Amino acid sequence: MIKLFIILISLITVLFYIMNIKFQNIIYKYIYLIISVLFVFILFNFPYEKSTDYRTYTSYFNEINNLNFLETFHYGKFESLFTLITWFFYKVFEMDAFHIFILVINFIIILALYLFYKNKFYSIIALTIYILGPIFFSMSTNIIRQMLVVSIIILFLALRNKFLLIFLPFIHSSSIIIVLFLFIQKYINIKILYILNFLATILFLFDCY
Repeated sequence: MIKLFIILISLITVLFYIMNIKFQNIIYKYIYLIISVLFVFILFNFPYEKSTDYRTYTSYFNEINNLNFLETFHYGKFESLFTLITWFFYKVFEMDAFHIFILVINFIIILALYLFYKNKFYSIIALTIYILGPIFFSMSTNIIRQMLVVSIIILFLALRNKFLLIFLPFIHSSSIIIVLFLFIQKYINIKILYILNFLATILFLFDCY
């Protein structure tokens, strides 16, 4: 039902835009806020237990609970910064850590997509595609390391802050491919750029390294 409301709001917004009835940016900001709030309701009611990696990550969260702060840097199952972040989440939120972690990832994406476009109409379209697309939102409930990196990359693209990129390989090591690509992209031919962008994304999302 909530997704139906999102579809309805987005369709009406797009129809007005196509008919050249364009609102002031402030109206699009309010529409984006409404869709974001509806998405938050989806997040709070989503059956995370059905996620394919739910058991793996909840088991992992339970394991790191026994570590002290310094031990998180030497725990070899996942990258050190990811381990430290999840350790902190478990210490603060305990059994709800997995759910809160997914909420944070999606809150970053909501913020990043809002900041990415000056014309908030495009932010509405991007967020709607993310929520309703067959893979995007579901990825954030499964491959959470990759999606944490993706959310930070979108935020980087919105803020143009390369400082954020430094931390990515310590969350997911294969993101070094994307980090290098983002640093050297302005020196590469545009056709090669598209090919490398596609390959880097595929390698990263499917953990091929």
